[in-house]
Amino acid sequence: MAVAQMRNSCKTSVSRQNAALRNMKGLLKGIRGQMELAEEGGKTVVMATVARHHRLSRLTEILQEITDILKTLRRVLSTSGRNSDSVDLGNIANMAAELAQDSTRLLEATDNLPNPSETEGPAIEHSILDIHLVIENILQQLRVVTEEGRGCADNQLRETFGNPRLHPRTVDALQRKLPERYIRDIPVSIREPTTDGNSRY
Repeated sequence: MAVAQMRNSCKTSVSRQNAALRNMKGLLKGIRGQMELAEEGGKTVVMATVARHHRLSRLTEILQEITDILKTLRRVLSTSGRNSDSVDLGNIANMAAELAQDSTRLLEATDNLPNPSETEGPAIEHSILDIHLVIENILQQLRVVTEEGRGCADNQLRETFGNPRLHPRTVDALQRKLPERYIRDIPVSIREPTTDGNSRY
């Protein structure tokens, strides 16, 4: 049944994403520790390291919210009492299955992340970009799922997607929170000014 397929896909996505979150938080903690060691030693923290920490932290926050949305979807599907297999439901179930595949790719991207050190900087940069691209894909797919759910002809399914957490605008807000893909994304508040008052980045 399509509704069972959707619940299982959501469960798989949440499980994979939670595992990816643990990996990402481990790297984030390592980068933070690297920054603290530099500060304690009286050294200037390399701005590239600050940028990596900022970007990975933002991606971690976004992924946590994606996981919460999928938990909401699974919960409303479990309590909606649906037992039909409409075409709309089947289509959205297939999209949910693609979300589960993307979540598996995200977990693979976060497995065996580099150690947080300056020598591993380029490898970390590449890993963060891989994570970013998969999360972008997940958000795009989730946007389609919520849009289809809210606009479908199946009245009962449309009501299921009536939860505010499952609104396309919720996904749009997360897409706007995505940092720049590359290392130039350094918050204005921590940009290092030059003698002429301009930023080095």
